[in-house]
Amino acid sequence: MKFCGLDLKAQEAALRLGLDVVIATPGRLIDHLKNAPGFSLHGIEVLVLDEADRMLDETFEDEMKEIIGMCSKNRQTMLFSATMTDEIEELAKLSLQKPVKLFINENSQTAENLRQEFVRIRDGRENEREAITAALVTRNFPDHTIIFMKTKKDCARMHVILGLLGVKCAQMHGNLSQTMRVQALQKFKLQQVNF
Repeated sequence: MKFCGLDLKAQEAALRLGLDVVIATPGRLIDHLKNAPGFSLHGIEVLVLDEADRMLDETFEDEMKEIIGMCSKNRQTMLFSATMTDEIEELAKLSLQKPVKLFINENSQTAENLRQEFVRIRDGRENEREAITAALVTRNFPDHTIIFMKTKKDCARMHVILGLLGVKCAQMHGNLSQTMRVQALQKFKLQQVNF
């Protein structure tokens, strides 16, 4: 097993040697398929599409269809999704034969030192979401907090708002380069930013 991290050349070298399991984002996998000599998906036995509902968000839909089209037809495909939208159903039809659906609704435990907070915004006040989030961040959760936003655009906007309020924060989303995402994560880990 190889853990190649972010080094593209190390990943290409590992792919040339042959691996039993490859874990990649759709974009990185397509990049390797186009640029790594001798690497293909023709012989794969199992294709796992994890968090398919998130991958179909925005640009990943075309990438997923491209990847599925490059795969062996004689493969097992496992598709995991938190929701069953029309897009997921379409992806299932494209990638699965005789699918078996399993639905799990299980209470899962969080990490021991993790504290999760959910804030419900009242009906009619959705347009105040950013102000409410900014107030909570500055008053209730002043350090080492991860805020999940619905879209990349929302994430970038909240980053600007918090920055204008003098809050040390970083953003992480798919529109940033891998290097920028790693730098943001490193800053958070080293407590150079609080959010």
